[in-house]
Amino acid sequence: MIIDTNFVIDLLRGRKDAREKLEELKQKREPLIIPPGAVFELKVGKPEDEEIDKILGNLSRADLTPEIEKEAAIIRRNLEADGKPISSIDYLVAGTARNLNEKLLSRDTHFGRVENLRVERF
Repeated sequence: MIIDTNFVIDLLRGRKDAREKLEELKQKREPLIIPPGAVFELKVGKPEDEEIDKILGNLSRADLTPEIEKEAAIIRRNLEADGKPISSIDYLVAGTARNLNEKLLSRDTHFGRVENLRVERF
């Protein structure tokens, strides 16, 4: 499962729904993957935060591959053509999930605009 930035932020803030979802995923032994760009988003505000590093240490990291870049570009082109763009980082997040055929765990509703993207909310 691809983990969106907002899930990690909610874990850092101690939100009950995020903690419960994490426990559920651990019990299912669901692989948790942080996409390219999400680490950047987390580190912008607190580049040396040990709590962020602790959480990231328990996640797999998806590498930015040419295939993910292409998928993100296709998503961007389609959403901009529809007049419904999202942030540049979120194109990479969605492209990663689609390319790896993984669900995306996120609270952000705008991911619902991305065709063939499976989103799980928490």
